[in-house]
Amino acid sequence: MVKLKNEYSHLFQIYDGVKQGGILTLFLFNYFMNDLLNECMQVNVGAKLGSLNVSIIAYCDDLKLISPSIRDLNILLKICGDYGNFWKFEFNI
Repeated sequence: MVKLKNEYSHLFQIYDGVKQGGILTLFLFNYFMNDLLNECMQVNVGAKLGSLNVSIIAYCDDLKLISPSIRDLNILLKICGDYGNFWKFEFNI
């Protein structure tokens, strides 16, 4: 259920995902997203600072894709889309 001020919603079941604000939520998110970050880094496209690949940056629950070309950005977007489809989640823009 959800509490807003002093009122509670009806009970509902959650079948996947992690609890918002839960103690383990950030650790589980980071563990889960690590494979996506690795996939984006391994294709070796997108933005670079010298030899450092900075095409995907993650902080807490935010991701940023960076690319100097539309072609490379589309590759990164496809990787993220495929990853989301496989794990049954959607990205918010």
